[in-house]
Amino acid sequence: MDSAFNLFLAKMKSSFCRIARATRHEVSEGDLQGDAWVVAHEIGERRGKPIDFSEPADQDLVIRAVNLNNVRRGDWHMRKSVRIDEEREADDGGVGWSEKLTAVSTSDPLKFLLKRETAREHDAKFAASYSQAAAYVRIFAHFKYDRREVCTYLAVTDGILASRVTTAAAIVAVQPSLFDGIHRIGPKFLPPRGRAYATRQIHHLGSVQWAWCFEDAGG
Repeated sequence: MDSAFNLFLAKMKSSFCRIARATRHEVSEGDLQGDAWVVAHEIGERRGKPIDFSEPADQDLVIRAVNLNNVRRGDWHMRKSVRIDEEREADDGGVGWSEKLTAVSTSDPLKFLLKRETAREHDAKFAASYSQAAAYVRIFAHFKYDRREVCTYLAVTDGILASRVTTAAAIVAVQPSLFDGIHRIGPKFLPPRGRAYATRQIHHLGSVQWAWCFEDAGG
């Protein structure tokens, strides 16, 4: 990530803290920062002009998008505490930043990866990708995009999975392939099943009374 983005993160630290609190800390500041990178890349693609992280208007655009994605709309699979009536109210409200875009945003990291895979102009590049992003897309496709099934198979929590997908999406945005297209991740790729470590049981020894044995002095 470039220096302008790092400066943007430092400047908007209070905004990320506020959004994290609004999600009741179901989404961490680190996840929100990764989401900001993905959202910025997507907005740049849609409007045909990259986000300038040093421009106040673009900074506000990204923050509004992150807030909408994580607080107002939420992720139905990730945030189970979102109520139906709250979702309707959010959808009916005015969305200033989205009106500037030509299509509906897909700033969710998984949707972003799927969009990259299915979009015709990126299809060849993604098919040749040897990256974590391509691997996660294959995994989700295998389990028919059921997050719970993916979490169970990989033996990770929902939060950890979300963080890893966000990071993979951010990396593939600037580095599509780790090996310049020499290797590919096939459509039937599936990593080894995650290992679930059982909690070690502690065996408590029964109380033992120790005593010294002395020979009888008079014997």
